[in-house]
Amino acid sequence: MTSYRCHSRLYKGKRCDVFFHKHPNRSLLIFIDLIIISPKNMSLLGKLEADVEIKAPAGKFHDVFSCRPHHVNTMSPDKVHGVDIHEGDWGKEGTVITWNYTHDGVKKTTKEIVEAIDDKNNSTTFKVIDGDLTKEYKDFRFIVKATPKPNGEGSVVHWTLAYEKRNAQIPDPATLLEFAVHCSKDIDAHLTQTHAQK
Repeated sequence: MTSYRCHSRLYKGKRCDVFFHKHPNRSLLIFIDLIIISPKNMSLLGKLEADVEIKAPAGKFHDVFSCRPHHVNTMSPDKVHGVDIHEGDWGKEGTVITWNYTHDGVKKTTKEIVEAIDDKNNSTTFKVIDGDLTKEYKDFRFIVKATPKPNGEGSVVHWTLAYEKRNAQIPDPATLLEFAVHCSKDIDAHLTQTHAQK
C-alpha cells in the first residue's frame, strides 16, 4: 500500500486552501495545499511525502541508505546506475556522494551531502548540492525514514522531499517521489529475497 500527500508551507502567514490534483496519465491522486495568492507571489517552498509498506525490517532498509547507498544500483539497476563517493566515508555524516540515475527517461546525476543519520529512528537526510536538480531547485532535501510495523512484520518507509523552486513555473517533483517509492520497492524485494535464501 502506498499513500502520497503534497503541501506547501504558509506564505507570510496566509492560510492554505486544499485542492486535489491527479497526475497526468496516472491513477495516482496527490493532495496538494497551495497558497491562494497571485501567481507572481506563489510560495516557492514545498514538500512532498509518501509512505510505502515493505516486508524488510526497518533497520535493514535504513542500513542501505545510511551506510551503503553504493549498493542501490545492484538492487534497483534500471533506476540507479551507480553511486560514487567524493569525500568522507560510507555511513558517516558529511560524506559527499553522487547518484547516477534515470528519471523520466533521462539519465541524470545529483551530488548530495549526507546531512544527517539517525540510527535510533532509522532516518537519513540527503542535501542536494550540485547536479541536475539544482537547475530547477535552489534547495532540495531527501529524507527517508523506516518505521517498524506495530505487529512486527515488515515496516513503513516514509519519504519526504523538501525543496525550494527557482521560480513558480517549476513543477512539484511528483515523479521524483514516485521514483523514490518504486526504488524502495526494488530494495525491499532484494532484501527479502536475500533473507529468504539464507
